[in-house]
Amino acid sequence: MTCYPGRWSKDEEERLVRFVGEANEAMGRSASDREAPWDIVCEKMGGSRTRTQCRQKWLVFYFPLSHENHTDMENQARRALADQAE
Repeated sequence: MTCYPGRWSKDEEERLVRFVGEANEAMGRSASDREAPWDIVCEKMGGSRTRTQCRQKWLVFYFPLSHENHTDMENQARRALADQAE
């Protein structure tokens, strides 16, 4: 599969949330942890995005700098993961 620059599709965003959660839980971390094993996440994305793209999307999409409260950021990521489980 080819690595794509530019906008993320809704499907890619959903897969990113799922794969970050799975990878973090496999390492005994919170599914919504700020960091993840990005090489594993990138591999699960099928090579469509680089590890840097995955990390940046996760941090910008789920942990935007405009949030001052870390708890709010964690809750936002947890809600996204819960939506994936439904």
